[in-house]
Amino acid sequence: KYFKTYPGVKKYMTDIVTFAEKKGYVESIYGRKRHLETEMNSSNTQVREFAKRAAINHPMQGTAADLNNKLIENNLESKMIVQVHDELVLEVKKSELEQVKSLVLEAMELGQPFKVPLLVDISAGASWKE
Repeated sequence: KYFKTYPGVKKYMTDIVTFAEKKGYVESIYGRKRHLETEMNSSNTQVREFAKRAAINHPMQGTAADLNNKLIENNLESKMIVQVHDELVLEVKKSELEQVKSLVLEAMELGQPFKVPLLVDISAGASWKE
């Protein structure tokens, strides 16, 4: 029922797995490759299924992880503290807040291929309590 409602999600999943099977890797939007050729060609079904899940997840989760590299490349003192599934917690220097927000939006919105956009909520406070 989910895939009938959101056929683009199923197409994305099928397309990215097919790409990984042919090319042996997938990429984050920043170009970091996750090599999966060995796992995709494994005789072990569990290993192959893991590789398919990794192929589906890496472009999104890998892009969020790449955010740390973007912070470093931009000579920012801010840093990502933790990533849990679709949530990021960053420690941000006040003077860098707007630049970091922009980088987070770019990393989390992914330039995704879905008709319904991935919406990102960003909030900031002086402490985790806020």
